[in-house]
Amino acid sequence: MKRHTCDGLAQAPGTLDGHGRDAVCPSELPSFPAGAESARLLTRAAGGKRHPRLSAWGSGSAQRARSPVPTRTLTINQEAAMAAFPPITHVAVTVTDLERSTRWYGALLAAGPVLDEDERAGGFHHTVFALGGGQLLGLHTHHQAAGDTFDEHRTGLDHIAFACRDRDELQAWAARLDELGIAHGGIKDAHYGSGVSFRDPDGIALEFFAPPA
Repeated sequence: MKRHTCDGLAQAPGTLDGHGRDAVCPSELPSFPAGAESARLLTRAAGGKRHPRLSAWGSGSAQRARSPVPTRTLTINQEAAMAAFPPITHVAVTVTDLERSTRWYGALLAAGPVLDEDERAGGFHHTVFALGGGQLLGLHTHHQAAGDTFDEHRTGLDHIAFACRDRDELQAWAARLDELGIAHGGIKDAHYGSGVSFRDPDGIALEFFAPPA
């Protein structure tokens, strides 16, 4: 239930050593520090090709052969170098009995799937439900299934949590689970919020979660 946010990179100033008229303008650099290190990084980022402006710098020996020039420092502001991290668009879980899981999730969501087809390119079948906010929940079956059961103690998925606005909505969904005969652990409160834990037919851990009041 931990939440992580990313609001972009914090301001991280870098420096560029001037090389007379051959200096690269900061706007042309993809947020790399200039000098020999930036030449190496830019060459690697370009798939082994030298940056066209860096070619004018020449080799290290050619640089040493030049007359020394005064060093100047340019500051690069990297604020807003990246946009905010994108939200999750869909989650897909592998199930052992697609028909059973489709009925179970359909009853829980009170809706039918919006997509139900074989994905030929990936060698699996997916049944997809639409959730609020444009998010999707997919049920997958694979032609070469491992045949084991879900266990949150293994590396991988621990659980999936569905957001409730407040505790009142959380209580309503707990009551909905009771109506459907789905066993759950009741509302558990913590300093970071409250949740109701339950499992799907394959034992995949699910939760309704509300933020603290």
